[in-house]
Amino acid sequence: MVDAALGGLGGCPFAPGAAGNVCSEDVVYMLGRAGIATGMDLEKLIAASAWLSGIMGRKLPGMVAHAPAFPTVQA
Repeated sequence: MVDAALGGLGGCPFAPGAAGNVCSEDVVYMLGRAGIATGMDLEKLIAASAWLSGIMGRKLPGMVAHAPAFPTVQA
């Protein structure tokens, strides 16, 4: 089980200085690069993160959403 949040939003209001949550799109990317299938569509997660960023009116902390696509390895 992995706990993550789109764009890394959220966090614990009771923990002073809490940095927020791990970004779903970053976790899906990391697991995919490790060969672990998640059943989630990374491109759609990135698009949803961009939409959410616009709604929030600020840049979200997810790294994958701000980086160019990594080349796919051909077997």
